Amino acid sequence: MSDTSTVFITRHNATSIVRRIPQDAFGNLGGELYTKKIYCLGNSDKRRLLAVQAFFKDPKKFIAEYYVAMKKTDTGHYVFESGSPAYHCAYDCERLNSDYTNYEIPPQIVAKAENENDPSIIETYRNWFKANMYLLDSERNKFSIRFFGEFKFEPDFRLIAHPNSGSTKFTNLDLSQLEEKIDQLIISAAKEYHSNEIVRKWGNKYWLGRRLEKPFPSEINLIDETCIRNCLRQYENNIIAPLKQNLIDYYKVKYNPELSFEGTLLQQLGFIACRVCHSHQK
Repeated sequence: MSDTSTVFITRHNATSIVRRIPQDAFGNLGGELYTKKIYCLGNSDKRRLLAVQAFFKDPKKFIAEYYVAMKKTDTGHYVFESGSPAYHCAYDCERLNSDYTNYEIPPQIVAKAENENDPSIIETYRNWFKANMYLLDSERNKFSIRFFGEFKFEPDFRLIAHPNSGSTKFTNLDLSQLEEKIDQLIISAAKEYHSNEIVRKWGNKYWLGRRLEKPFPSEINLIDETCIRNCLRQYENNIIAPLKQNLIDYYKVKYNPELSFEGTLLQQLGFIACRVCHSHQK
């Protein structure tokens, strides 16, 4: 396979290219997020989404203007941290279309590691989780007992599962279906804003629901803070996160439904060839 051949990447890795570029680099990006106005997203989310849109529209131009090599970094927020991202020579490669599964590290653990400036706390949790995660399928109660005994709080982590995050899952979605989903989420966001005082006051900082290490103003007592964080977490999970994901899918289907790129373009960004499908091409 020549370096200029068309190759494919997962949606997750495509959006990771944008996420790894500093937000202030996108200050000159213009355009509209969608055919309708979206008021529930903050400037940071809007810039990122416009960047994803620009990348899907014209990858060469985007990379030339905003190029940043995709170096391996550890966010400290997930049990499994990925290595170098891969591109795929075959559209039907099993790795391209395999399920993605990960687990968020509980915010209590993340906050402790950050407050004590001790990354080993994250590694200790990861090692424990990996050694005991086999219990999640068949003996979840036993897992919970062990978890509480080790960390002194009830299990509080979120499973992240993206079935078939590669190209094939989305080729059957058309723009009208995505528009219907996006329109409904915009309506739901407006309803929450008008009916929920917490969303009206704090909705633009929805991430406070999961970022427990970020303090609230001192006049907010602990009971109110817990209530606000729970509400914001629900607001993000039910409206904000699905809205952003559907917008990304909308850009993908509209501008680059197969997520196909030139191999040399992705090599510039630190991608490597998938060992499974690349070996079959030789």
